[in-house]
Amino acid sequence: MHQEGHPFSGRPDPELNGRVRYLIRQGDDIVWGDTAQELVDKYGSKVKPRSFRALFGTIRDNPILRKTNPQYEATLLSLPRVDMERLYAGNWRAVPEGSGYFSREWCEEIVSPPPASEFIKICRAYDFAGTLPNELNRGRCDFTASVKIGKLRTGDYVILDVVRHHIRFGDWEKFVLEQAFKDGKSVDIILPIDPNPAAMAATQMLVRAIVSKGFFVTTKRASSAKVDRFRPFSSACQNGLVSIVKNCATDIWNKVYNDNSFFYNELEMFEGKREINDMADAAADGFSYIAQQNILPTGFLSGMKSFDTSNKSPLLNIK
Repeated sequence: MHQEGHPFSGRPDPELNGRVRYLIRQGDDIVWGDTAQELVDKYGSKVKPRSFRALFGTIRDNPILRKTNPQYEATLLSLPRVDMERLYAGNWRAVPEGSGYFSREWCEEIVSPPPASEFIKICRAYDFAGTLPNELNRGRCDFTASVKIGKLRTGDYVILDVVRHHIRFGDWEKFVLEQAFKDGKSVDIILPIDPNPAAMAATQMLVRAIVSKGFFVTTKRASSAKVDRFRPFSSACQNGLVSIVKNCATDIWNKVYNDNSFFYNELEMFEGKREINDMADAAADGFSYIAQQNILPTGFLSGMKSFDTSNKSPLLNIK
């Protein structure tokens, strides 16, 4: 299957048609290998790999049907987008836009971000992964992703920047600092924290390294249910509270620049299951953080001496 970022993402890859591969099950996951011995060497002699050969076929591979029913292909091409992708192109990852927790139609695309003075708070939230794509995790390799999101004085939200990449654990610090120096020290950095003791220790080391450079960092423990984590952000989008800067997304690994399509695709496919949802998680965490910022007029903090209830009163973030 063509991976995310490819023009035919989700469709069968002709180069893999008829190729024999091997698989074993490890818990709830299926692990693939090019040879049975590869899996035995990695997981031990007790595993029993099974062979698997995928044979992809579409109407274009059925000359008899095309001859007896020459209009059939035209019929498939005239179907609605999702049905055409599934029945004609073999793309069973295609989903109806707006059928789940996100639709790109809910969010207005804006040409450029509002002035910095219009924002109450801006943060960049991260979701981490530490492996690179290989034959064993084809199509299931998570990304390290970040989403920069701001809250306006109006109470609306703007997604300002999205970046994702496949990197190893040792590259996390470099990746975060690259974005931090680009964003500036006024942008808060939100890092996910895992309850696993080893993961917590690694996150704390990362926090120390970033704080030492003068940036504000806070950690956020992930909700056990991804849907619950995503639902507040989804609700804000559905109610027209979130806009997105046009062409603000970058997929470094797949060399996709200034194109929001892969970001929209992931959010529209989100179901809270095992699908790749790194950008969805980062967007949810960033939204949750800035949505909970408490805002009070500056006059309130100075003993009410210059309290001003008008919309022109300066505002200050209280955490």
